[in-house]
Amino acid sequence: MPSPSPSLPPNPGLLCNNIDCVDYTQTRINLRSRDVSGTIPSDLEFFSGLEFLNIYDSRMSGTIPSFIGKLANLITLRLGANKFSGTVPEQLAKLKGLDDLCASKGHQICMCL
Repeated sequence: MPSPSPSLPPNPGLLCNNIDCVDYTQTRINLRSRDVSGTIPSDLEFFSGLEFLNIYDSRMSGTIPSFIGKLANLITLRLGANKFSGTVPEQLAKLKGLDDLCASKGHQICMCL
């Protein structure tokens, strides 16, 4: 029997304040141009079934967290037009099913694979 999904904490944080979080079973999260700002929320790592993540042009900053490389079902990852710093974590190379990766600096043209 599969283990149940973790329940949301009483204050689920930025991510769940911007999407309809009932639990962590969403497969698609689209925060494109939502003006959420800040860093990529740590509660994102609990969405183990996530296939689509779009935070393009959301005024996010900081580094791209390595835990994104643990989201094994991710097919689409759009991170462009934000203010990220540092390097792209090498853990993203472990995303074997990743078919659409979009990253750019600032508002330059987004390069998608």
